[in-house]
Parts: sequence; C-alpha cells; structure tokens
Amino acid sequence: MAEKLNPSQIQGQIRQIIKDKAWYGYNPETQAFDWGKSLQALSESLDFIDPQTLGLVIESCYTPNCLTQVTIVDPQTEEKRTQPLIRALVENGFQITVWTVGDSQWQRRKFELAGLTYLENQGSITFNCSSRDKINTLKEILDNKPDDNFIVVDDKRETIDQVASIQSQYKNLIFQYHMKLNDPQANPNSFFNWLRRETTNLGLTSQQVHLILDFDGVIADTDNVLFDPVVERLAKIKESGIFTNWSIYSNVQLPNVEGVELTFITPQPRLDIRTRILRIIDRISDKHLIPIRIALTFLEQGILTDSFEESHPKRAAFYQNNQVVLSDGTTITLDKLNEIASKLRLNSLFSLGLAYKNAEFNFLTQEELNKLNQNIRPKKGYFVSEDLQPFNQFAERIIDEILRQYEEQ
Repeated sequence: MAEKLNPSQIQGQIRQIIKDKAWYGYNPETQAFDWGKSLQALSESLDFIDPQTLGLVIESCYTPNCLTQVTIVDPQTEEKRTQPLIRALVENGFQITVWTVGDSQWQRRKFELAGLTYLENQGSITFNCSSRDKINTLKEILDNKPDDNFIVVDDKRETIDQVASIQSQYKNLIFQYHMKLNDPQANPNSFFNWLRRETTNLGLTSQQVHLILDFDGVIADTDNVLFDPVVERLAKIKESGIFTNWSIYSNVQLPNVEGVELTFITPQPRLDIRTRILRIIDRISDKHLIPIRIALTFLEQGILTDSFEESHPKRAAFYQNNQVVLSDGTTITLDKLNEIASKLRLNSLFSLGLAYKNAEFNFLTQEELNKLNQNIRPKKGYFVSEDLQPFNQFAERIIDEILRQYEEQ
C-alpha cells in the first residue's frame, strides 16, 4: 500500500514535475511553444487534473503580484517605497516595448492578468510577441525606429549574447542588460539604478531612451508564479480531491449487446464554478471543501441510461458482467462506470444530503427536503433524467451558499 504523502511532499512532487519542463509542448510545423499542448502534457504528468482546469489554476495565479518589484528611495526624505519595475519605468518617462516569444495568446493573456493593459491603453507601453524567432522581431523593432536609443533587457544569457552579436549593425542599439532576478548585482533594483546612471552619463533624458523588455523574468517573475502559488494551489486540489479529472470518461466505448440500448452522456466539468472556487480556494476550509466536492461532483457527472424497465432483475447482472473501454484504453465494468461517472443513482441523492448536512445549512426545511425525496421512487433504485433538475439546483445552492461566505469576507 502506497504511503500517504503529506502536503509538503505533494508540493515537492508537483514542483519537480513543473521544474523538469518535460511538459513543454511545441507546434510540430513551426516548432514554436504551444500552450495548449503544454497544458495537455502537464496534465498527463500530474495525472489528477484535466488540461482545462489546469489552465484555470495557472491563470488564477497570475495577478499584478507577479510583477517584479523595485525599491524607490525619495532623495529628499529618504523614504522608501516598493512598486512594480514596469510602473517605475513608466513614471520616469521611458518608452517601453514588451518583447516576448512563445504562444502569442498565452503571452498576451499573462500580460493582461498582470494588470498591464491600462498602461498599453494609455500609450505608455507596447506589446510585441514573436512565435519563434525573437531576434528577427527585435531587428524589425530597431529598423522601424532608427532614431530611437534602444536598451534591450532579457533574463537569458543566450538571448543577450545574440543581441550583442547584432549591436554593430544598429547604431540605435546602445546597450543590452542581462537581468537576474535572484542576483543582487543584476536584479530589478540594480537594473533600475544602472539605467538612471547610464542615461545620465550619456546625456540622455529618460524620454529619449526606448527600453525593450522581456516579459518572463524581467517584467514578471513567472518562475515564482509556477513554483509557489501554482504548486500550492495544485497541491490543495490534489489533497482535497475537490475537482474530479473526467478526462478518461470523455470518449467511452459502450458494449454492443443485442436487445439492450445504452447511452452515456459524458461528464462535463463546470468551469464556471471551478473558476469561482479557484479565486478563493486558498481561504476555503477543509470542512467546506468536502461538501463542495460532493455537490460539484454530482453536477458534473454524466448520465448512463439503458432500455431496461424500472427495477428489472437483469439490470444488476448486466451492469456487472459487461465492460466499457475508457478514453485511455483501460476497461471497467458498466457497474463501475455507473458508480463513478453517472448521477442517475440514488446514492447520488444520499451524497447530496450528506454534503448539506456537513455544511451545516438550513436553507431547506425538513418539509422541503422530504418533498425532494418524494420526487424519486426509491424502489426504482435510480433516477431518470426528468428527476434531475431539482437536485442540480440543490447541488448548486450548496456550493453557492458556501462560496458566498468566503467571497463576502
């Protein structure tokens, strides 16, 4: 029996998977970084979360807090204040182009989540993303503004060396700077002080200097996002089991048996509810994660139906003796599929009642609960689709009541 891991060990495993970068996916035609393929590969490596939800988790961790910071000292009062590097540069009047490479939609999304759209809208910065060749994009920027004085800042030594190799071709490329976020001699504070000093030495005003800044590792500390809040959030999701990974039930092959009609509507993650949970998951207590998980699982489960009449005695044997093939090629019995991925079971009703009890709610009276129960004929042993609406509403109400407690804090 596998030893149960503690939260620290779970975080360590997840952090190592992300750090290895074996999950990076690339477009086979252009060889450019592909965020969708990367999410798919990382999801498979983690094995407890689907790609869509994984993307939501990572997005939820990109906030303005991911921006690199500088400490500004007032020369008159010597008072210190900390603010994002990008904002300090804008306030000092530098022209700025964000220069990045990768999946253009994902790079753009990170830019927006970091809260930088307002600076773009007011004309303080421009955003430029290359799908593959960053240096060619740089050449285009330099060619388009031959009279500007450019300084290029990147966190990768290889990129800085490539910039240095073309510097003799461009008189308007005056410096390149290799930023290292964890090096006191080359971090954002050091860069900011160096920039003001060199600008003065050259006899230039900040308005005469055009900065070309990499996004990842210069404007934003994206490694920190992946290794800290993303890891912590994923560990909590894994430990609590709050989100079911329905991926292997997305394409189920049902048995073809003469005389029996089977249909299976696949489970569907409620991304709207998952997104809402992720906004506050760090604050949700373990006590409340349990009823949320039960209610959300019910809402997301699929629907397995057959052509047997109500309590047909052959149903149980049929479900136990016939197999289905899941999306990953594994096989399970129909009975197991019904247990895990179909909400048309009376056990689902009992689970919702347990979730309601665990959450210690009283938004339904006993009479109202009894009325819900009367909608189901217990001798039947399972729901039919027409029974579901009040129970779906009941499950949504349980989740909503819990989440609103935290959202209003």
